[in-house]
Amino acid sequence: MNTILLGTYLSAISSMPKHQLLTRGQIDDDRWNATVLSDSHFRHYALTYYLDHASKDWSGLVGSDYQWVWPLPIKRNPLSRVVQPLLTQQLGPYGVTLESNALLEVWKWINEKHRKVRVKFNDKYQALPFPFTKHVNVELALNGSVDQMRSNYNRNVQGNLNKAVKASISTSVENAFDPWAIQTFKAGRGRGISELNEAFFKTVEDIYGAFERRNEACVYSALSEGEKVAQVMLLTTQNRLLFFFSASNEIARNKGAMHAILDRIISDHCGSSKVLDFEGSNNEQLAFFYKSFGGDEKVYLQADGDRLIWPLNQLLK
Repeated sequence: MNTILLGTYLSAISSMPKHQLLTRGQIDDDRWNATVLSDSHFRHYALTYYLDHASKDWSGLVGSDYQWVWPLPIKRNPLSRVVQPLLTQQLGPYGVTLESNALLEVWKWINEKHRKVRVKFNDKYQALPFPFTKHVNVELALNGSVDQMRSNYNRNVQGNLNKAVKASISTSVENAFDPWAIQTFKAGRGRGISELNEAFFKTVEDIYGAFERRNEACVYSALSEGEKVAQVMLLTTQNRLLFFFSASNEIARNKGAMHAILDRIISDHCGSSKVLDFEGSNNEQLAFFYKSFGGDEKVYLQADGDRLIWPLNQLLK
């Protein structure tokens, strides 16, 4: 290539946009999902078939040749804003890591286009070139033998597993969606939480179904005298087991049934490169429960941009 042609080529490259904003209909699902799956910090939430059910309206920023992707769930009325939908813990960019200057450039672009922005980044990004707050997730690497994994259980777990054995709690695993967990959650912990309406529970079912159709989901149940007392839905894409949704009743809590389910999950998948992602939590009690199985805390970051004036900045979430 001669000097003139080389200069023309480099000039064209430098003038190209560093990213494109694509509507959902413009996104190439295969290329997008390949980028998400290739990231060592892969999270289920960024896959198109997760986002399609978690967000009614989403677009995507795409780096050159799908080197990186960044999902943007949108609420447009009465003003356009980027939101972090329920059931999506970590988003932000996936694929090639955006260095500080590039990350800041894209962040400024997002904030210029929307009046309010909330992004919870995946935990690859442990520092941001703009203000952020910290959240805690709990993960358990399943690379040890079953005896090694169980040796990391604390006394509370060991006591509850003994209780489950004495109560003859059994466990099972199936792939098909089972409404039991949703029905039980509605009747118990879900009562009185306004955000957890029928649309929310339909979203849980739809997301699970999207992964079930791809053989990337299963349901673990605990039974007492043949009756279900606790249940966990797992999303199982690649080497990551996402503790997606769970429920238990009073019988389960008295007989260590949820502990029995988690012990079954761990024993089924131990000795592998898989990671059990407990999906939380900032709640100290839940975090203690998850860490009692040997889980480790993992920090992820949240950034907020707000160009709304009072009282709109209080009313629009």
